Amino acid sequence: MPISNSDVKLFESQRLTDEKDGGGRVTGNEVIDGNVNNLYQDISRIDRTIGDVALRKAFIGINTNNNAPYLGSHLILTEPPKDANVSVLLFNTDSQTDERKDARDRIESYVVPGIKGNWELIGDQLKGQRAMVGYQREEERIPEIGDVYKITTPDEQVSQFVRITGITHQIVTFTYNQGGNYVDFDRRKLEMDISAPLITTFTGAPPVPGAPEEPTSAIHTTQIADTSRYYGIQSVSADITAGDLTVKANSVYAPLVPSAKVETPVLDQYGGYTGKTMVATASSNRTISCRFVHISGNQSRTYVQRGVLPKTLSLSLDGGTYEDNGAGQLVYKSGSHQYSAQL
Repeated sequence: MPISNSDVKLFESQRLTDEKDGGGRVTGNEVIDGNVNNLYQDISRIDRTIGDVALRKAFIGINTNNNAPYLGSHLILTEPPKDANVSVLLFNTDSQTDERKDARDRIESYVVPGIKGNWELIGDQLKGQRAMVGYQREEERIPEIGDVYKITTPDEQVSQFVRITGITHQIVTFTYNQGGNYVDFDRRKLEMDISAPLITTFTGAPPVPGAPEEPTSAIHTTQIADTSRYYGIQSVSADITAGDLTVKANSVYAPLVPSAKVETPVLDQYGGYTGKTMVATASSNRTISCRFVHISGNQSRTYVQRGVLPKTLSLSLDGGTYEDNGAGQLVYKSGSHQYSAQL
């Protein structure tokens, strides 16, 4: 007797809960089609407000009295949730015995550590904090909302992945005691909100011009680890006809965890001011003679008559050549150098 559609069953796992030990081995309890709450509980008002991830483990099985082979087995989602705020995805852990905490770790391991981060912690960041404070050089890339970093304690016993949900930054002047001499230096101070509280205290240090002089928590960037496959359902955005080799869907993405978007006001800014676009007016170089005017002390001033595209200005002065670094400073490149400070 061949296998019929009614012989294909969906069976419960040992524990249909969202506790750490949810899931487990297969049972003989069939998930009855059409029964309310047969796998998931109702969505509470709290979960609908702040979001929730519900994981359920189930098994596909054949319930027959014969040993006929079952060919072409597959599992698909045929109908999306009626609530637009609810999404459903399928994934396989390749384990008959794993539990919810294992599935959660698999979902959370979508990133792996990369290179060392370009910022350091300012002082200790205490357990339970929902924000971190760090510093970096002015020319370094500023962390962005959505970036994920791995922070590891100096003894390498505890580590945590943190995702940036908000950031503010400003240039601050710090003072460093160098052999009894106090040296001022500028660094960018970072104040970052994170998506989850810190699970332990991560050691930081006072800002210094170079690398921290005492053991501090290591900060690493992360990169996407495309190790899991998720299967969902999306509506098509255009009709499909016989013979088509391509289909158009509304999106190829689906929420894996709850997320929200908030508006952040931009105050006292000119429209389009931050989107500067500078283009050279000519492909050839232009040579001009400058006249320097003494201002006071060892300061002089000159004018180049018109605007200069960053990183294109070259100055010949007293046998030396200086070029601009794109940050408003002329730095020494070749020839004689008779000036102790940057131009």
